[in-house]
Amino acid sequence: MRERRRYFRCLITVPAFVRAREPEEFQCQTVNISEGGVAISARTMLDPTLAKAVRFSLPDRPGQIFSKTRVCWSGQGGLVGLEFQSLASSQRSELQEWLARKLDETLPENVAALFRSVSQL
Repeated sequence: MRERRRYFRCLITVPAFVRAREPEEFQCQTVNISEGGVAISARTMLDPTLAKAVRFSLPDRPGQIFSKTRVCWSGQGGLVGLEFQSLASSQRSELQEWLARKLDETLPENVAALFRSVSQL
């Protein structure tokens, strides 16, 4: 289940704020989130050589997730993949728990129950 969650990409559209230069920040939208990073839809093309950071809020969770990032890929229409470089351990745990819950919601009930029973052993 851990491996499945690691590669799980949760489709989610929430506002995100990307810092490409100090102190400038621009708003964009998330496309999906995983344990390792976030895909965003940005109107501004990001220069991959600049240090960047991203912040966003997860639905139904207080506070924001913040991490320095690096651009992994960019695609047509302003799609950009950002890899998390410095998530605080508390935020990493919060993100992992949130993703586990979202993954559980996507599985058929009988499969989710099986994973829950195995993880309790």
